[in-house]
Amino acid sequence: MPIRELLTIVGVSLAVITAYSLARDLTDDPVGAITPHGSIVQTYARMNGPHE
Repeated sequence: MPIRELLTIVGVSLAVITAYSLARDLTDDPVGAITPHGSIVQTYARMNGPHE
């Protein structure tokens, strides 16, 4: 595989991962499959925990 082709694949992969991360950070949806702060179980527990 030519080095240019390999670098293109790596660059596109990084761009997709970065775009996905930014999109997740910009959305206010508290219910995600995996949140930046933990798993869906932890998110569910925070949302349904005791309220003051």
